[in-house]
Amino acid sequence: IANPPFNDGSKGEDGWGSSRIASDDPRLTVNGERLPLAARNANTMWMLHFLHHLSDTGSAGFVMATGELSNSETSRLAVRQALIEADVIDCIVQMPGQLFANTQIPCSLWFLAKNRSGTGGTRDRRGKVLFIDARTMGKLFDGSRKQKTLADDEIERIAAMYREFKRDGEPDAVPGFVAVASTDEIREHRFALTPGRYVGAEVGLDDGEPFEERLIDLKSVLTEQMSRSAQLSEQIEEVLGALTGE
Repeated sequence: IANPPFNDGSKGEDGWGSSRIASDDPRLTVNGERLPLAARNANTMWMLHFLHHLSDTGSAGFVMATGELSNSETSRLAVRQALIEADVIDCIVQMPGQLFANTQIPCSLWFLAKNRSGTGGTRDRRGKVLFIDARTMGKLFDGSRKQKTLADDEIERIAAMYREFKRDGEPDAVPGFVAVASTDEIREHRFALTPGRYVGAEVGLDDGEPFEERLIDLKSVLTEQMSRSAQLSEQIEEVLGALTGE
């Protein structure tokens, strides 16, 4: 169980220190696939670190910035895809905003399990992920305008859904709150893990991702696409040159 720093590594030339991680670091290999490092953000390295240190029947639960559920930066998407294809993501819970006193960054809970085949009193959950959208839960602390807390019954409702998924069977879908998605469905959504995509988001409910972070993601995607466009243009010119003898 862990709550690593959110989006660590946005400052300094070396970011969070990715340059100091050896190219053959075993944490970077998942299911036989070598994964890239996100030089300016340590979120996915934390995920790989937790996974690497699990036993064959181990499990992990950790808090992540909500933006990591759907970040489209190539290296971060690759890690999310690898975790899904390795079938180690058990449950994703998107939490309400304003849960922390020192940051307004919304968060989500990730639960990983190395063995989901149904051992130790659990059932076979392979190829399925439980999604819970808890964004509408919680209320402000008395006298506070900035920080929320979840009531005991709200916490129990989330926990009960996960217990049912692990032990008894797939919980009935509750529109806007809980749903179980298959690996194929997640592939169709390009490995985005935002619960609202699967449970059905309420009309007008924002996905909780800060505008600044979303803008960074869009800039990254645009940069990659422009680079790819330039490469394709060069290839087309080479082909045309070969055809025309120029």
